[in-house]
Amino acid sequence: VNMRGEELGDVDRVILDGQGRRYLVVGSGGFFGIGRDRVAFPLERFWLQGDRLVIRGVSEQDIEAMDDYRDQFDTMRRLNSNQQADLRVWQ
Repeated sequence: VNMRGEELGDVDRVILDGQGRRYLVVGSGGFFGIGRDRVAFPLERFWLQGDRLVIRGVSEQDIEAMDDYRDQFDTMRRLNSNQQADLRVWQ
């Protein structure tokens, strides 16, 4: 969700770029996976607030306007199942 409480999508996966930085891939929209927007945001942009994942300064229109995450990274890989992605907690 964003700071206004609007649901933006679901986390599809966590990826690493060539330098080892972590990104969350957010999937939004589409119908049965067709036409679904998948964009990546740096992990540092997110907070946990209760059971919600919150990002500041992003709207659904922003996600629709962004390029697919697979076009943003020359080298990327999924986070291994034994690796963790730590998030800040909003108190």
